[in-house]
Amino acid sequence: MKTNFDDETNWNYLYMNQDTVATSMAKQLGVQKGEFFDKNASGSMALKLASAEALIISQTKSWLKENCKLDFDSVERQKCQRSKTIILVKNIAATVKDTELRDIFERYGSLVRLLISPFNTLAIVEYSQATQAEAAMRNLSYYKINYLTPIYLEYAPIGTLQQLESSESDAEAKGDDV
Repeated sequence: MKTNFDDETNWNYLYMNQDTVATSMAKQLGVQKGEFFDKNASGSMALKLASAEALIISQTKSWLKENCKLDFDSVERQKCQRSKTIILVKNIAATVKDTELRDIFERYGSLVRLLISPFNTLAIVEYSQATQAEAAMRNLSYYKINYLTPIYLEYAPIGTLQQLESSESDAEAKGDDV
């Protein structure tokens, strides 16, 4: 799998770790994960997990549209143009902290930004140079953070962070701090 990491035909841009979905949903509901999956409660565990995943996917899409101006149509097409500096990080374990992700990705170069979705299911890493992003892709594909599940990486579609870049340019032109 690692040798074919750049084969775009087998990627789902919103792939989510099922344990992360369950942990995130339980946290949002203010219950322990065991309570969320209580077999004595009404409804099946599979149905609860599927419903939680659908909700988290919907909210993650909203987050991506709001924060990254991600064009879902271009992502879903097989041959969309890909950035050389922006990476989507998927299959993140629920326990992974943003500082851990930052430390791991900074090993390969200077980060322009690191964004993590509200449910900790997806991250966007932007490097200042394409060679840095390429090194991260090569070395961190299927990397297990904290010896947990492997992370999945793919280059983001071009224009993913366009809205943020426009906002920052506007603010800089006005002399505002971003």
